[in-house]
Amino acid sequence: QRQYDEAVGFIEQALKIEPGNAELLKQKELVIVEQQRRAEVKKLLNMAQSEEAKGELRLAREHIERALSLDPTDTHARMVKANIEQAFAEQEKQRSIRQFLDVAKSEMVERRYTSAREAIKKAEALQPDSPEIQALKAAAYSGHEQELKRRELEQLATDIQALLAGGNPDAALKKTNSALQLYPNEVAFLHLRTAAEQAQKIAAQRRKIDEIIAKATRLVNENKAPEAVKVVKAGLVDFPEDERLQKYLGNVIEGAEREKAEKAERERLERERAEKAERERLEREKAEKAERE
Repeated sequence: QRQYDEAVGFIEQALKIEPGNAELLKQKELVIVEQQRRAEVKKLLNMAQSEEAKGELRLAREHIERALSLDPTDTHARMVKANIEQAFAEQEKQRSIRQFLDVAKSEMVERRYTSAREAIKKAEALQPDSPEIQALKAAAYSGHEQELKRRELEQLATDIQALLAGGNPDAALKKTNSALQLYPNEVAFLHLRTAAEQAQKIAAQRRKIDEIIAKATRLVNENKAPEAVKVVKAGLVDFPEDERLQKYLGNVIEGAEREKAEKAERERLERERAEKAERERLEREKAEKAERE
């Protein structure tokens, strides 16, 4: 700026000697315009650097572009613009990284680990050495593995419960034991094994009771209700709380009593027929004897 002041001073001294010299007047005007232009460039450079220091890169870019529009050849301005563009690119990169990481965290909360890992991969491509990205990457991998395990456990439990609901405790117990070989301390499978063993026990008891009832039914059909009663009572010794056996015993006893009553009635009718036949025989003999006499 001092050189412009000196130039104006020299020209003004010359104009004192030749006040009407058009060339000197023109030179003075050009120097003053250039002085003002350089002052404006310097001012814009200072403003650009100030905004850059505050992180206001868009404003910094506007100022430096205005400075370069006034003087495209200014080396300092071009260097400042390069610094601003570099900082702007870094800012945009960090913004993109933050967006990718925010998406990844949101997806991880929803247990969508595949899309979370894709977002982390994009962030890692922009800044591979970031400790935050590496930590989130490890967390996503761990979460993905846990989610796969959770889904596998859930599917195994669903399959076992379906077998139990379908009345197949043997298959349910076998599948549960296989699951416990993979996950020995999994509480859900320990509970399911207990349920399968209980269901297996109940199924075996049901089969035994079915056999008792089937045997008793055959005896009843063979008119051997008393023997059927003995079979059912023996079954109740082993399964005293079974309602089916209790109810069936009542039915068998009722049938036995009915059979006993029917038998007694048949015997009574048989005696009456026999007595009547005997009376008729005696009367015939008596009549025949009377005729002979």
